[in-house]
Amino acid sequence: MKGLWNQVRRIAVPPDLPAGRRRLMRVAGLALAGGFAVIALERVDLDGLRAALLSADPAWLLAACAANLLSQWTHAARWAALVRPPGVVLRARHAFAPIAAGYAVAIVVPARAGDLVRSHLLARRARLPTASVLAAALLDYVVGTVTLVPLLAALALATPLPGWARQAARRATSSRARGSRARAGTVASTWLSAAGR
Repeated sequence: MKGLWNQVRRIAVPPDLPAGRRRLMRVAGLALAGGFAVIALERVDLDGLRAALLSADPAWLLAACAANLLSQWTHAARWAALVRPPGVVLRARHAFAPIAAGYAVAIVVPARAGDLVRSHLLARRARLPTASVLAAALLDYVVGTVTLVPLLAALALATPLPGWARQAARRATSSRARGSRARAGTVASTWLSAAGR
């Protein structure tokens, strides 16, 4: 197990790159994101989007933007509190940019790659091992899912849900799903212990 941990650590904490290479990596990343954005925009009905934005009430749009920004700031504060070890100053403003970058990557890259980017950037900013931040992210995901299930059940009792939502609620509350979340929580706590958190 120790050999595996050392391999993960070597991948998670790469050596510092020279300034020219970092700049090249940023330009390549932006070009890749731009290329994926062009591919994504080919599938968007831009006229329909324009009509929807023009018909929307600007006050409600601003209120929705403000609510989203507040939600993301709260998420950043929670995440900073979750991964902060004793003696390290880590605030919401430190976690906000990595979270936004993670969302940007998640838009164009599948398989929860945004979580990996978010964890890596936050680990670099806080000078923590990426593996421990990834384990904390996994634990956060498990806790969030376990919290969401009772809320979804309460919503189902309070209001009739469409068929797809009822089916999703049944799956989320199944014993197999609960077992998977419990196993993921165990793996995350073991990983955090191994990382010395």
